[in-house]
Amino acid sequence: MDLPKASQEDVAGNPLNIMLTTKEAFAGATVDTDSFVQESIDFFALPGLKGDEYVAFHISGNSMEHVINAGDLIVCKPISGPHEIRDNKIYAVKHNGSVWIKYVQRVEQRGRTIGLRLISANFLEHDPWVEEVNEYTRIYEVVKRVSDL
Repeated sequence: MDLPKASQEDVAGNPLNIMLTTKEAFAGATVDTDSFVQESIDFFALPGLKGDEYVAFHISGNSMEHVINAGDLIVCKPISGPHEIRDNKIYAVKHNGSVWIKYVQRVEQRGRTIGLRLISANFLEHDPWVEEVNEYTRIYEVVKRVSDL
């Protein structure tokens, strides 16, 4: 997903710098069943988040409970590649049409990252798995969680 630059402003002239997509991120091991649904986007802003390239996803599933819950909104910033991953931090991983929110560990072979181990916070119900990394894999660092009260 290439992130467009925010071109809209709110009524006070502040840039709307977070792209909200209708594509849900899975906090589970679910396969994307809505691949033919048209994605739509909108822009918004949150205090303290400056710059461009933020993207927000609504969360579906319970595998990251109680760290991130179903229905939460997470705000992410893209990283340039797997070499920037800090093991056991939370990332959104987009691969093969799905987006997963997980703790991530790099899987290396001969000094090269060949996969990502995706680990759930709710590990008693959801086993970790390894997702391959290729030129189409996109990785986003989770920087904010917005939750209903």
